[in-house]
Amino acid sequence: MSFPSTSSPSLSTLLRPFVQLSYPVPRPANPDSFPNANYYDIGILDGCFIISTIAVFAVLREIVRLHIMTPFANKVLFGSTRGYISRSKTSRYTNGSAANGHATNGHANGHHAGNGHYAARQISAKNRVRERNVIRFAEQGWAIVYASVWWCFGLYIHLSLPTSPWNLDYLWIGFPHNPLPGPLKVYYLTQCAFWIHQVLILNAEAHRKDHVQMMAHHVITVCLVSASYSLNLTRVGCLIMVLMDFCDIILPLAKMLRYMERLVACDAAFVAFLVSWLFTRHVGFLLILYSTWYRYPILRPITFVPNTQDPITVKHYYAFNALLGALEVLMMVWFISIINVAWSVLRGKPAEDVRSDEELPDSSDEEDHEEKKCK
Repeated sequence: MSFPSTSSPSLSTLLRPFVQLSYPVPRPANPDSFPNANYYDIGILDGCFIISTIAVFAVLREIVRLHIMTPFANKVLFGSTRGYISRSKTSRYTNGSAANGHATNGHANGHHAGNGHYAARQISAKNRVRERNVIRFAEQGWAIVYASVWWCFGLYIHLSLPTSPWNLDYLWIGFPHNPLPGPLKVYYLTQCAFWIHQVLILNAEAHRKDHVQMMAHHVITVCLVSASYSLNLTRVGCLIMVLMDFCDIILPLAKMLRYMERLVACDAAFVAFLVSWLFTRHVGFLLILYSTWYRYPILRPITFVPNTQDPITVKHYYAFNALLGALEVLMMVWFISIINVAWSVLRGKPAEDVRSDEELPDSSDEEDHEEKKCK
């Protein structure tokens, strides 16, 4: 691992780690992957690139959500680019009452439908429901965009490495795998930035039912990405992230179809999600855990003191596998919830997300009651 120089750098030198990869090294004489790529070492200045990437993701998320997915959501959900009910359309909610509280049929008493105030509250509640659905639809759209792009990127990286999904022992041939080709380093640093960004978003937004589980998942993921990067476990880490990202394409798609009331397509997408979850996050992931826990000590020695040839110590070995095990336990808890949803689908009910679609209740009970009436 390299460390920054202690000399006084210029402003351009200080800003350079935020916009380009740090620690370039000569390309190996006979690289086993990416023969034409630039190669890099790892170091603490990589954190600068992660910080700037977090800012880029924050901007991209807002652009996709607000300027692409929100107009699209209003169009497909409500038939307009705005999607809200105007107060001028209150007549259909007021049972013929005028805005001043006097009914046109002579039976107004100043309460509920006879005064226009109740109708306005109904419209406001309905708008809140619609706005919430649009926000959630846009969030799922951003999730699909990110997962699709980075899954394709990760798959390209994995297929370019001399590994095989049918023989995971190939993950350890030539270990430790350092220096890193540029595309692999970019993939790793951007993935780390995304999950740190997700932690920030999770804390900033309204907490939902599974906030604790989601926070635990995001923190474990950041720890695993960081640990695998610093310990040169990038090939096994790349395979894990490719497996994880595939489900993150299908689940948001199923949610968006549900908001669009395409129930048959939603159920089909949910079945595809269930199958992909089972094979990627349990079958495939457990095979990787078997490789890191059982096969690695057979193929590579585990030392008590790290060195350039064997950076994995006993502490690293147990800590990394403990994080993988914790992630699998968390995914098993979610899988039980997924099975419950699948059982409901088999009984003829539409697929509903029980993980995080509902927010925790707040103090505005009366407004929530109005929203439920308008759903």
